Amino acid sequence: MDETRGRKPTRLKGYDYSTPGTYFVTICTFHRECLFGEVDGDKIQLNPIGKLVEKIWFGLPRQFLHIKADHFVVMPNHVHGLIEIMPNEIKSRHGLSDIMNGYKSRTTRLVNRIRDTKGVPLWQRSFYDRIIRDEKQLLTVIEYIRQNPSRWMEDEENIWK
Repeated sequence: MDETRGRKPTRLKGYDYSTPGTYFVTICTFHRECLFGEVDGDKIQLNPIGKLVEKIWFGLPRQFLHIKADHFVVMPNHVHGLIEIMPNEIKSRHGLSDIMNGYKSRTTRLVNRIRDTKGVPLWQRSFYDRIIRDEKQLLTVIEYIRQNPSRWMEDEENIWK
C-alpha cells in the first residue's frame, strides 16, 4: 500500500519551524511495525533497538546545539517527545524538520546495521507535530507522554494487541 496517497501536509502553513518554542512530535514506524519492545502493564520494556532509539533522541542536543530534547517515550511502534528550540545567535538555524530528519536518518542507519536490513525504512514518511502554545498545553502533553504506556491496550490504532 502506498502510504503517501491521500496524505495531508502536516506542517502549519506559513509557520517558521525554526522559531524558538516547544514542539510535541510523534513518529511512527513504517507500517506501524512493533520494533522497539513490549508494553507490560503500564511500563514499556525496551529491547536493544528501542534503547538505541531512546539514546539517540537524548543525544540530539549534541548534534543540534540550539535545542533541548525532553520528555520522551518509546512505544513498540512509535515515539513521542518534546523538542524545545532555543533562541540563539546563529543565522542558519536548523528547523524542526531538519532535526527530525536527522533523528530519523541516524536511527534508521544504525537500526538497519543491527538488523542487517540495509535500505529498509524504519519510520513512516514525515512526522506529526503540535506547536506548544502555553504552559497548560505543555503540562497536558507531558502527562500524555508519561501516561502513554498505560494506554497502549486502549489505542484504537494499535493493531498489535
